[in-house]
Amino acid sequence: MEGNCDESNYCFRNIHLRDFKTADGMDWATYENPDPEGTISFFSRSAKDKYTVILGNVNIGTLSEPWSAKAVKPNCGDVGKSVLTARLPIGIYDYKATCGDKTITGEVEVVKDGCLMIELNK
Repeated sequence: MEGNCDESNYCFRNIHLRDFKTADGMDWATYENPDPEGTISFFSRSAKDKYTVILGNVNIGTLSEPWSAKAVKPNCGDVGKSVLTARLPIGIYDYKATCGDKTITGEVEVVKDGCLMIELNK
């Protein structure tokens, strides 16, 4: 619709429909994510510990709040003050989580389209 752009209508500006063609036989695989990547998330239930997490050589942040749900883990890929999430190419990575003079280290394997949840300080 052109000209009537109030909040109850859709309004497209600067689009010239004559410049677009139909997409018969479109290859939708082009729009899928073919990258060999996976997701890893860290969380802690400890209210007193504020872990800083280093994954590989990258500081991915600090958990400033505990995950408060006692019976469940966060959803894979959640982000926020109580979950740190990174998307990485497939491979094996070392991680280090530090809180004061307490350090947790480990190794994780990132798999294609996988998601790994790491609970610190079980």
